[in-house]
Amino acid sequence: MENGRTRNDLGAALVKFCVSIEEHRRTPEGRVRTAAQFLAHFFSTEGGTPKDEVFRHMPKEVRGPILSGWGIRGAKAALRDDDAKVASVVFDALAAGDLDDAAFETALTADKLLAWIPLASFWSFWRAGAITKPALLKALSSAYELRLLDARMFFETLKARGGELAGTDVLGHSFTKDDLIEWMRKVHASGDGSPKGILEAVGWEKISQKAPTEALLGALDALAARLGLADAPPAAPSLKPPAPPPSASSIKPPPPPSSASSIKPSAPPPAKKEEPAETPAGAEVEIETTGPKTDPPAAETGESWSPPASDLAETGPYATPIARAKNADPEIVVDEDSDEETKLYRTRPPGRR
Repeated sequence: MENGRTRNDLGAALVKFCVSIEEHRRTPEGRVRTAAQFLAHFFSTEGGTPKDEVFRHMPKEVRGPILSGWGIRGAKAALRDDDAKVASVVFDALAAGDLDDAAFETALTADKLLAWIPLASFWSFWRAGAITKPALLKALSSAYELRLLDARMFFETLKARGGELAGTDVLGHSFTKDDLIEWMRKVHASGDGSPKGILEAVGWEKISQKAPTEALLGALDALAARLGLADAPPAAPSLKPPAPPPSASSIKPPPPPSSASSIKPSAPPPAKKEEPAETPAGAEVEIETTGPKTDPPAAETGESWSPPASDLAETGPYATPIARAKNADPEIVVDEDSDEETKLYRTRPPGRR
């Protein structure tokens, strides 16, 4: 085998998947690409120049018998030809009519083709066709059987209406009432509410028949990107249009700053009321009055003092004026009567309260 020729493992799941799709493409119901399109993709002659996308990947011992089988090259010469000579010989045969698209496709069987060409090249060829429901059924069911696709992944990538519907909602909006009843009955009978149980209860055939084609293609494209057959599909566009920029008329200028004269000074905070200090027990407390100031007592001015006309002693039970005791404390008023009941309480003159 020549250096640089890498053979794909026909026993690998991914290669088996591509072979099953190509074999189905060659059937009447799976014909999404014609033999002419097959020839144009793998051996283009556009512009009068051959573009070989198949034979250059094959070793001489594989492609030689194909060329000699068409009768366009001898058996020994075909085994010696390099890539450029092979491309020239096939191009001349097509131009002369010695080889057509049908013979080209027939000689390159699915397993012989996919054993050598890059799988991404084959996928781009197949996916460029008008993919029908039978082709989708074959692709999705084959990927599921080969364990390249599981139920959870399928439902996560199944979307419709631009992403508005996803997963089982896509199937729920596509099924009739009778389809939904039958689906739920099978799920209940199996006792398996997992994604695998839900998918197998409805089956791939009904999914391919009822689900929108765009939704199935989206799930298939996501699978191809994960398997490395294609690039990741572009993100779905947002359903909400972008908000238009504000017009110049709708933009209001900020209010002008207020003048210094219109700024009113803030009122000073209210004065904090001072709480009176606590007075020890037994101490005398002087109470400040808010009334008019009175004259100081005689003890402070040296003048004699006589009780006012409205003194309590003169309005009490004893109407006679009370004489002030001599050589006594001016603050103490003593009744001359020795009877205890007639003694007056100790009082202060006005102004000392």
